[in-house]
Amino acid sequence: SSNGVFVNGTRIKERHALKMGDKIGLGPHVCLRIEWTEETVLVPPKALPTGPHPSLTILLADGQSRTQPLTADEITVGRGTENDIVVSSLVMSRQHLRLVRREQDYLLETVATARNRPMLVGVAVPDGQPLYAGDELVIGADAVAHVVCLRYESSTAVAQLPPPTSPPAPKRLTKTEIDHIVAQKNLLVRNLQITQGYHDVAHTLGHFLTFRDVNWFAFGTYASKTAGRAIRHETLPRALKSALVRSAGYDNTYFYLDHVLANSEQVTTPENVLGRVLEQVSLLLSLGNLLIFRELAWPFVDMVNQFGQDRAPRPTPFQSFLDGHFIPGSFDEGGQDWLRDSLNAFYKARFETDNKKRSELIFLGNILLALHEQSRLQPVIEKALAVPFDLLTEGLVPATTQEIGWFRSKVTNRAVDFSREMVLRAVTRMVMGYTLPHREMKLGQDVIAPTGLINFPQELILLENPRCRAIVQQYDDKENTLAGSGAANWGKLDDRMRFIIDFFRSYQRDKRLFEPPFLPEQVSAIKAGHFPAGEL
Repeated sequence: SSNGVFVNGTRIKERHALKMGDKIGLGPHVCLRIEWTEETVLVPPKALPTGPHPSLTILLADGQSRTQPLTADEITVGRGTENDIVVSSLVMSRQHLRLVRREQDYLLETVATARNRPMLVGVAVPDGQPLYAGDELVIGADAVAHVVCLRYESSTAVAQLPPPTSPPAPKRLTKTEIDHIVAQKNLLVRNLQITQGYHDVAHTLGHFLTFRDVNWFAFGTYASKTAGRAIRHETLPRALKSALVRSAGYDNTYFYLDHVLANSEQVTTPENVLGRVLEQVSLLLSLGNLLIFRELAWPFVDMVNQFGQDRAPRPTPFQSFLDGHFIPGSFDEGGQDWLRDSLNAFYKARFETDNKKRSELIFLGNILLALHEQSRLQPVIEKALAVPFDLLTEGLVPATTQEIGWFRSKVTNRAVDFSREMVLRAVTRMVMGYTLPHREMKLGQDVIAPTGLINFPQELILLENPRCRAIVQQYDDKENTLAGSGAANWGKLDDRMRFIIDFFRSYQRDKRLFEPPFLPEQVSAIKAGHFPAGEL
């Protein structure tokens, strides 16, 4: 400024601190005087949370445990004695993690130098992750003898509220969209649409219930994806599949499969027996895929449509809803009581505030659904598994007693049944699998827990729900272990249910099952009715 700035008559050219009463001159004509009233500003103390404090239970591999109330704004956890919570374990770093208060609950931060990052249902926990009631943080999952489990409990961070990081609610499938999927004539595209449909319903149901517990449709997504791989013969060695396609006169696998599955009435010959086996398996798997989706998808979406805004149970309207969708009565009599009971369990779980009771209700809903759909698919599954035996013996085993009387003797019948049983056992052991987002699981082997250490989530270790316990005990004489869960013969309902019950129970907190089965660009093509490019 050409007139200059003066403080108490002295010209200043740089930044200057002002005091009470200072006079500021702007040239010879303007004078400013600094005045203010000094007073003490009282900052109210931070409101303390009401109700029970959150707590952290420390579980060590040797069985020791203790529970620590959480009250401070910042809490350090580690092996060193200077920490607020000391955990004496070799998998813990001297300074391992911090719990930082956010309102009445806590965020988790891992110290940068910590060796073992906390895992939540097998996934590394990012810094700043809010903790929710029932969260179990596993540290050192690869060191079985020293693993540490930290369990967070809170009366305010309730599990039924989706965490802020949960996926946004998807647009729900409509009845028309479901009908279009069911009516899709291209069996390859239909499987992809069903798989994506299961994923959409899984997220719809997740917002209705919780994303903390995996629901049947999330399991169904990857079961359908696995079925799709078998329908498309992707489990075959590449060279064998290529030779099969070329021998049929095609140079494109998609066109070959589309043509073969649409024209399945052909005579089995020695030259085409392998193709016939694969064709019949694909058709049966596609049929099973369709039957279950057609029966289950719309009732669950409609449940969320009609009751998704409820803040308290409405038993009478809900029973009317069940009557509108399902036939009362046992499965053997053509009824759908298992489905009715399954939806009842899910509806009760929506309003249950106790973590353990809610998890058991969701588990009950899952296994009741499994019991219905596996019973419904029994003839389809058994026939699909036995296709290699049935086609190879076609024409060898007489169909009537007039053809060869002695062949229908009890001895021969037993030999044929025994041979068929051996084929089903061999297929189960060597071929049957389930594709998870992070691993391939063999159905003929025992279930491998998500963490590789803890068999079941804390809420499902000891079952208290009477219906849950009854179903588990019916199919699994080793109720609280994964030992013996592998199926000997996937064609037998009891074998399948034993595996499925243990699998559902062990993976109920594995949120990776909510991951999308396809890439976004593939989803667009699938929903438009096209077969997408890329690996599926």
